[in-house]
Amino acid sequence: MTRHRDIALFDLDHTLSRSDSFLYYLTGFLLHRPWRIVRCLHLPGVVLLFGTGLIDNARLKELFLRAILGGIRKQDLSSWNQKFLDWFLRRQMRAEGLATLKAHRQAGDTLILLTASPDCYVTELGSRLGFDEVICTQVEWKDDRLSGKLTSANMRGPEKVGALEDIRSRYGHQPVTAYADHRSDLAMLRLADRGVLVNGSPKTKALVQRDKIHTVVWRD
Repeated sequence: MTRHRDIALFDLDHTLSRSDSFLYYLTGFLLHRPWRIVRCLHLPGVVLLFGTGLIDNARLKELFLRAILGGIRKQDLSSWNQKFLDWFLRRQMRAEGLATLKAHRQAGDTLILLTASPDCYVTELGSRLGFDEVICTQVEWKDDRLSGKLTSANMRGPEKVGALEDIRSRYGHQPVTAYADHRSDLAMLRLADRGVLVNGSPKTKALVQRDKIHTVVWRD
């Protein structure tokens, strides 16, 4: 009897990876091109606005993208991507997360990466990890240069719920196992057939005590 393929849905930052890939991506680029730091002098104020709730996560992301990467050509960013991904995949991935990903691949499951991090590097990262599909935040390019604007919803919180519903409709309602770490992912984990909270904080773990969400610890 042929086994129907299940879907294994993975978050990236602090789930498969032990760190925030977007933060490392931008910081590394500034170290690579330090003269761009002068474009970033206003960013501490931007973080303050976010912390006080005056701007949302999507706007925060746009302002950081524009300051650090705005105007960069695709070819130049592609060159940086190679260096960054070589380092990040070698040094920042959780060993047990990669082992879980490998087990799903060997079982013949459909592998989907679902992350709020932007496509300017996440698409290739997902390809290197062998994902069948990558769903992430999309960035705008104008005349082959990155503008800093987003062209899609910021793929976090309720957007991940919508993405999971779309996946179910497109893949014929196969059972979904979803892995994520953050409180904002809980609605998505509850919607999955099997939700797995990875390395959740004590407060987040407390929120799922009455749910059917599994909790695991993935070591580095």
